Amino acid sequence: MISRIKAGKRKSSENPTIQDFITALQGAPQRAIQIYVELRDRDWIQLKRVLDAMEPIMPIQMLATWKAIEAMHDTYGKRLN
Repeated sequence: MISRIKAGKRKSSENPTIQDFITALQGAPQRAIQIYVELRDRDWIQLKRVLDAMEPIMPIQMLATWKAIEAMHDTYGKRLN
């Protein structure tokens, strides 16, 4: 059991964070899509809450990228690969 916990902690450091996604939204939409594909469902829910709250203050280009990724998620789910 302990070995499974340690293995999970090691693997979790490779997972993208919300900060990684927001940074990618600011400058590299392709990278934001890559991070989206790597996100777990639980992380997507948390990311969506954060970005929905940030929408009123987002720059237009960042908002457009976010809305495009959100629309892809609503249409295709995680089946982008």
